[in-house]
Amino acid sequence: MSLGRIIRSGLASSLNFGGRASRAEYWQQFFTVLLLLAVGQGVSIGLAAYFLGPEAMATGLVGAQNLPFLHIVLASMIAFAFLMLGPGCRRLHDIGLSARIPALLFYFVPIQAVLLVTSVALQVLGLNAAAIAVAMATFLSGFPAHMCLTLTMFAGFVPSQPGPNPYGPNPLEVAA
Repeated sequence: MSLGRIIRSGLASSLNFGGRASRAEYWQQFFTVLLLLAVGQGVSIGLAAYFLGPEAMATGLVGAQNLPFLHIVLASMIAFAFLMLGPGCRRLHDIGLSARIPALLFYFVPIQAVLLVTSVALQVLGLNAAAIAVAMATFLSGFPAHMCLTLTMFAGFVPSQPGPNPYGPNPLEVAA
């Protein structure tokens, strides 16, 4: 399978919550999303460093002059959590667990997005101290979603439940 096809299929399955996902499918999705976000974040930070100057990079992430860097990192965290919601739920289904609790915890992702937009708006208005405070709140509000993502990562190491379960047929048996 080509890299372009892997990326397309991975992004298409990001919002699919039904059925089951094998370990291979889950990890393929995980690394595809991670690769896309790393490239996007690297390009964004590179552009921000170019326009803000290299001295902005050397002074640390939190500070009025570095809010664009902080916003890029936070946006990447939100995007990663959002894109891994579907595969994480399907992986939990594959080992026979309900994905209700992880799905509920991911309601924090839209809250993070609203806080991030608020922080950017405050920076544009010149209220840098308030923008930093809201950016930190954005980071802290992401802990439930990212803790949940960490738990679904552990499901990536657990073998599939043999045979069909309430969430569908075993993806390994269907593929064979």
